[in-house]
Amino acid sequence: MQTDHYFETSKGKLKLRQGIIENLITHYERITEHGIERTFVYQYDLNPPQQQIDELFRTRKKIGEIRKQRKIYLAGHIKFHIDQLTDGMEFIEIEAIDRENLFTKEELAEQCRVMQVQLGILDSDLVKTGYFEG
Repeated sequence: MQTDHYFETSKGKLKLRQGIIENLITHYERITEHGIERTFVYQYDLNPPQQQIDELFRTRKKIGEIRKQRKIYLAGHIKFHIDQLTDGMEFIEIEAIDRENLFTKEELAEQCRVMQVQLGILDSDLVKTGYFEG
């Protein structure tokens, strides 16, 4: 089970994630370039102390919350998030992670596309920039 708290920010998304799998504060922005959605991470604080969490709630306006059941699977550097929201909606996110710059952004996009096809996910099923629109 995970709860994502979203906070007001001037660009991208600022999120506190609390759950069994991971606890973090992250500030990120998803940008679409030539049909490829890339995520730029500005902050990624894994297991933040309670003081940092309290500061976030004190200094930022909370604009949304998503509660979900999440399962995570890895196939090499490809990560799959399988989410079910409390309203019953289901989502899958496919991420090609390249922390060492071994691939071009086009190669990473193609790796995700191959997995999308193998899983039978249609382009019409895709949700741009995630399911929280805050």
